[in-house]
Amino acid sequence: MGEFREDLLFRLRTITIKTPPLRERREDLWDLMMHHVAMLCRRHDIALKGFSPEFLEVIASYDWPGNVRQFFHTIERAFAVAYREPTFYPKHLPPEIRVKLAKTDLEKERVSGADVPPSAASPLAAFQEFRRASEWDYLRRLMDSCGSSVKEACRISGLSRSHLYDLLKKHDITVVNG
Repeated sequence: MGEFREDLLFRLRTITIKTPPLRERREDLWDLMMHHVAMLCRRHDIALKGFSPEFLEVIASYDWPGNVRQFFHTIERAFAVAYREPTFYPKHLPPEIRVKLAKTDLEKERVSGADVPPSAASPLAAFQEFRRASEWDYLRRLMDSCGSSVKEACRISGLSRSHLYDLLKKHDITVVNG
């Protein structure tokens, strides 16, 4: 008892698909998150939620050692905490994720006093590019889903009108219906 039959394993292992871990596919985070949040919003019959830039930053900078399953569970926990709020903020994330990232940030600050080789800047540049692209994609999708209505986009995203206009200007997104 307690042993898996080897012949059964070989019968089940018809096709093996190897995928890299989520930490190596950060470009997939946005689509996975949007899909999962949209599904949760539909299931609970509530309006689509927005994401603060800080929330997106935390999501992008975490390593996700539990891969997609941990990512989805984290999004579901944040959804439960932010249920009535229109926008996700880092405060909605589980404490263990916020604490781990805070420790990482403190460690980076401590190390930054030492000579840091130029190659150490590339992860930061990659993250900044990821954040810029994610922000642009989010704004484009937000405005498309709202029919370019700034009022509706502000309601869904939780952003102030002036902040939304600043972000749209930053990403050179034109609004036809003000």
